[in-house]
Order: sequence, then structure tokens, then C-alpha cells
Amino acid sequence: MDRELKRGTLELVLLHLLDAKDRYGYEMTAEVAERSRGSYELKEGTLYPVLYRLEKAGQVEPYWETQDRGVPRKYYRITAAGRAELVRQREGWLS
Repeated sequence: MDRELKRGTLELVLLHLLDAKDRYGYEMTAEVAERSRGSYELKEGTLYPVLYRLEKAGQVEPYWETQDRGVPRKYYRITAAGRAELVRQREGWLS
């Protein structure tokens, strides 16, 4: 996949994933790999800068949750501003 296309659509992809449910980083990378049938591997070095950008823009918010095994995970949830941005980006993509 073209590097610029990936870069331009990654925010849309992550907002779309988070619109369905809250997720932690590895879960997002695994979901992208599964949905792309392995053709796109989202690395942590690419994922987290985008998540931080979305967080700074108020489109996602992180929270910590401790699992049964006692290992805390940082989850992300989409905000109302993130849903509005998702709608805007979907419209742009479709046009």
C-alpha cells in the first residue's frame, strides 16, 4: 500500500475501530492485520504517534484498566469530537 495513502487514512481507520468499541494498542494492530488479511502491518511506532495526535485533538481519550491477570492496559475510547471527525472523514473518503 502506498505510504502516503496509509498515512492519510490511518486516523480514519483508528477512529472507525474505536467507534465500534474501546481498544488497547495491540488490539488495534491485530484488528488492522486481520481486516487487511495480513496485507497491512501496523507497527507501534506508527500507531502511537497517531493516537497521541488524536488525543491532543480531543478525538480520543485514554484510560487504564487492569485485567484479571493484574496487568494494566491503556485503552482508548472515541469522544464526541472524534465521532464528528469520523463522520467528516468518512464523507471525504466517500466523495
